[in-house]
Amino acid sequence: MNWLTEPLSYEFFRHGMAVAVLAGALCGLVGTFVVLRGMSYLGHGLSHTVFGAAALGSVLGVPFYAAAGVGGLVASVTIGRLTRRGVLRADAVIGVVTTAAFALGVAVLARWGQARRSLDAVLFGSVLGVEAADVAVVALILATAVLVVGFGYRALLFTTFDPEVARRVGAAPANLILVAETDVDRVLTIARDLQPAVLAVDSIQTAYTAALDSIPGAVAQVRESAGRLMQFAKTTATPTLLVGHVTKDGGLAGPKTLEHLVDVVLSFEGDGSGAYRILRAHKNRFGSTQEIGVFEMRGAGLAEVLDPSAHL
Repeated sequence: MNWLTEPLSYEFFRHGMAVAVLAGALCGLVGTFVVLRGMSYLGHGLSHTVFGAAALGSVLGVPFYAAAGVGGLVASVTIGRLTRRGVLRADAVIGVVTTAAFALGVAVLARWGQARRSLDAVLFGSVLGVEAADVAVVALILATAVLVVGFGYRALLFTTFDPEVARRVGAAPANLILVAETDVDRVLTIARDLQPAVLAVDSIQTAYTAALDSIPGAVAQVRESAGRLMQFAKTTATPTLLVGHVTKDGGLAGPKTLEHLVDVVLSFEGDGSGAYRILRAHKNRFGSTQEIGVFEMRGAGLAEVLDPSAHL
């Protein structure tokens, strides 16, 4: 077993292994966050932005980590501002900013040869260049990421007006809070107190607000309740899911303005045989509506069908 343990006798190898383990944990944590938040494209774009900032920093004599951090921060703020102003769609803004930053990095490397050699040593250097200070920096970044995720952790608030749904869910886990309430104003009060990561309302047709005299399910009640929930979602940046009924024709029950209020409209349909369920997007402001998800009901509940073509 000497061939397995002998490399550990070298200090540079131990440093390299430590950085690899820490970086793997960091990538797993940050990667899971950006995927769940739908920010994977943003993360990919920021990596190109950091490249441009690091190249410019190498010319100006700025430390690599400082230049990369400032570049990522500037890119994030720029993307956020342009997206909020509605100048372009979020994906277009990310593409423009990251392409410009990457082009800047390429231009810097092509113009200044010494910067290229310096940057190559940082980006593509061998394990021999990993020192104890590098291990400490990566460990500090990982610890910061863990603390940010820990402090920013929020539970999932699931509001259901259907006793049968609540019964099927069963005992709520620690990160799932069930609220049996039909008054949308009370739901929003609870949501503001709990600050959940996601708010799911089932169903919007049974919600009501005391500000209107009409009964739950009326057009005015559905419109007003959905409007208040959407205002909460926009002002608090809380992803909000509204479960709604459909008509016999497959359309969304309620006023047509309900579809205009939301960013995404999804339908969960059964196929002809009844064995599968299809998740289809009819409206999507953030992506394509040409993709579907296929699920199968099994003993433990719905399970994703990874290769639907194999079942045809």
